[in-house]
Amino acid sequence: MRTPDNLLHKLENPTPSLHLTHFAVAADGTVVVSSAPNQGRPMAAGSIFVAQPNQPLVEAKLPPDVAARLHDETLSIAISDARKLAAVTVPEGNLVVYLRLSDGGFVGASPFDRPAGIGLSPDGAHFIVGTRRSMRWVRVDTLAEEPGRKSADGGGSLSHLLIASG
Repeated sequence: MRTPDNLLHKLENPTPSLHLTHFAVAADGTVVVSSAPNQGRPMAAGSIFVAQPNQPLVEAKLPPDVAARLHDETLSIAISDARKLAAVTVPEGNLVVYLRLSDGGFVGASPFDRPAGIGLSPDGAHFIVGTRRSMRWVRVDTLAEEPGRKSADGGGSLSHLLIASG
């Protein structure tokens, strides 16, 4: 297959049983990709992939208990360039997974009720997580939720979150 002359780098899907669903690109060119199974949903598991600049996609390194919760799909991704960290939502697993951009290594996870959309606050201090029923703020430096900043119930997101600044 001929590729466009202006194509800088092509990433191949390393796991054909999954389709790649969402991606985010860090300032240094690192790419984080979420996925969903081609068959067997909702019980089959998705995965999370990371590619360093000009390198292939590799599966994120997750502990077995976290990997076991990647039910159905991994979904939205937010990146903190300042902390070199990615946050990925796992709605059916009721989890947000945090990864190092440098190697796709596991940093931590936060339990939430069907987290879907996620974004970085305009000041870069928080990941804002849209759950089924509310918006939640997680500090980027500690990965701890700030419960006092939770939105009122009913203000959640289904799969995407757009955060505007200004």
